[in-house]
Amino acid sequence: FRLRWPGMHRLAVFLVALTAVTRAQEQLISLDQDVQGALTGTNTQCYKLTLNEDTVRQVVWWEQGKMMIRLEPCHGQPHLKISVYGCPSQGFQTVYEYMSLKMKTDAVTEGRPYPADWEWPGDVETLTIDITHKTYFVQVENKPRNGTLAEQTDSSFTLRASIFDKNATGTEPKSIADLYPLKYMEGWDKKVGRENSSDADGAFAFGSGSSSSVVTIQWWPPGMPRASSTGSNVYQYAVFLKEITDEIGESDGIFQQHVSAACPDPGTACSPDNCRSCPNDYASCPKEFLTDCTETKLNIETLKLALQNETNPFESYVKNGEKWTAWTVCGAKRTMDRVDATKKLVTTTQAELDQEPHWFSADTLKTSVQGQLQLELTGLKDDDNNVYLVNVVVRNEATPSQTAIYEFMTLQLKTPRYKTPTLTPTDRAVIIGVSSGIAGCIIIFVIIAIIVRHKRKKRLAARIRMKQ
Repeated sequence: FRLRWPGMHRLAVFLVALTAVTRAQEQLISLDQDVQGALTGTNTQCYKLTLNEDTVRQVVWWEQGKMMIRLEPCHGQPHLKISVYGCPSQGFQTVYEYMSLKMKTDAVTEGRPYPADWEWPGDVETLTIDITHKTYFVQVENKPRNGTLAEQTDSSFTLRASIFDKNATGTEPKSIADLYPLKYMEGWDKKVGRENSSDADGAFAFGSGSSSSVVTIQWWPPGMPRASSTGSNVYQYAVFLKEITDEIGESDGIFQQHVSAACPDPGTACSPDNCRSCPNDYASCPKEFLTDCTETKLNIETLKLALQNETNPFESYVKNGEKWTAWTVCGAKRTMDRVDATKKLVTTTQAELDQEPHWFSADTLKTSVQGQLQLELTGLKDDDNNVYLVNVVVRNEATPSQTAIYEFMTLQLKTPRYKTPTLTPTDRAVIIGVSSGIAGCIIIFVIIAIIVRHKRKKRLAARIRMKQ
């Protein structure tokens, strides 16, 4: 066989080389295998998943065979695409893409909810598709920030592919609940809250301001409150915190447009000379003076109320995958600090990120009257209206690979500030008593003075008459 047209030899060599490069960029993966990955900038990673013959023969007998591709970010905003033709980065058509226009349209048509535009970037992406082919190409890329490829940030992630029968009811074939028994447990309230505090409405639990550096947090064991507490001792818990005081403060101005209308100029209308009256004159202003009456800080409880009717609520600013990932298991381990065995917050060093956190068993924690587990946190700062993200990861002690994460809480520890003094009934009684006593003493003193003066006058008059 000869290549008769000019240049055909070079073209053939190029095509062979291109095929080799394409295959080199494809990483082979298998079902039920956790794959760790990392991306920088505009780079992509393509994985090739091929079902073996035994799996294909098994799936054809299922009533509704499905494949679940689950992408869990550890940091950054990795994004998921799937094709049956080849890697999308090589020009092949993307068949499935998380939160694509088609996915949103299908959700609306079927009456299914889907997350808001601010809610899903940097969160877990899961694509559940029909098993129609033997080979799939799974591509992970960094989601463009504001639609600009040049502004993509680095990311790391865990990828896992599994198959199940949507209509399965027994132990075989597997159902989706068999794949992730903790994540898909029904009747489980996953909010992390603070003792003696109600959660504000929103996508995440919210702890209102605390004036103490010792805070008790609480959460429901898996399956509760719907289920009983029976069997809850098989679980262990790791607690994670991340201080974000500087990131959401006033310095970067991310809230400036929202607070300027409600707040006067701190250099004129609100100054150290009238800092006591400012909170009363401008109650909706989310700024407040600290103890020394010279510096203002954001009050996130008031700020959250100010943003509740906005397109982007307060949580959209807190859920920032480019800086931290407090809503996935690997994200909590990689981007947050940990609570040690003494229940104190400790800063996690880079060398400790790959080490296991301390796991608390249920019998080492307190239990509320309602049945929630409680942990008293120490080591928190309260000198700068400090703001923390707080979350809990749970695992099955018998099978540690079964993990799930709660819905994180935003907690602010309020720094004492100047306030107009208020009088309690006891204070009023003391003041009245003291005032009455002082007034009585003055009256007695006046009466005594008058009597003494009157006697002196009498004695003086008597002496004058004796001399006469």
